[in-house]
Amino acid sequence: MDSTRITKNKRLLSAAAFVPLAIGLATLPRAGIREVQPSGILVEAVTCDPDPVDFAQCHDNYPTGCTDSQNPSYDAYLNYLKNLTGAFPGNAQVLHEADFTNLNQNAPQDLTKGNHADFADDLKGLGEGQSRTVIGYLWYWQATGAETCNCKLTGDDNVDYHIGIGFTKKTFDPPKRKPTRSEQQQSVVVEMTPHTRADKSNWSGDNLDAARGKPVKVVGQLIIDNEHNNAKDNCGYPGHKPTCWRMSAWEVHPVTQFLACRTDSCDENSPDSAWQELGGGGGAGNTGGPTR
Repeated sequence: MDSTRITKNKRLLSAAAFVPLAIGLATLPRAGIREVQPSGILVEAVTCDPDPVDFAQCHDNYPTGCTDSQNPSYDAYLNYLKNLTGAFPGNAQVLHEADFTNLNQNAPQDLTKGNHADFADDLKGLGEGQSRTVIGYLWYWQATGAETCNCKLTGDDNVDYHIGIGFTKKTFDPPKRKPTRSEQQQSVVVEMTPHTRADKSNWSGDNLDAARGKPVKVVGQLIIDNEHNNAKDNCGYPGHKPTCWRMSAWEVHPVTQFLACRTDSCDENSPDSAWQELGGGGGAGNTGGPTR
């Protein structure tokens, strides 16, 4: 097997090599990961050693995240995708509700927890790794708990913001009310990661609360979170259970642009001037091409 091929059975470089590795991966172009993976660098789950104290140390030293387990078994390739950074074009293809249905139906049948790398080429053909836009209504958001992609860290500054985008208008009062099961089932997930929020003070919980129920425009990387590609979690999975809690395992992760409508009515045909940064301020514009 070629040394550049990412598989779940390969061993990652030692922790001592992570700093130059992180720099190298951060500047890679946003093509198919297998094609751009530098010779000799492999991606796999690792134990945190040393333990990072915050998200910056986590993502500088552990491109695939890490865990406190001495026998790590998380999906390192999935984490690698989640932790990529860089700009995505703001005029990216818009995904509608029907597009998520089609993505669910076309996902590889054997894609499940832990085997993302095995289907990297198939998923790339469905658009994974490409910039996509979701336009809908901000239904809910939650700060997640400890995850391996964020080195099992806790605290709002060190975890993802898990955001539900619905496709119909709803009124929310009070704004901090937790989502109902039906709201989760009828919304798609977009994720603000801690390292993409770091230089965006407007990406705050208060501003997300204020935008609940309003039209929003979200840009970022399309991926499928195969940890949730099952009948228990994914309402788009064949034979899903009635207690499923997300419309799709496909999501925008990480989010690199988050805009709110200046009024109560915006859609994909609205001009850039109709949108503003979350919390007010600058307009939509274009985030530019990839920098990875």
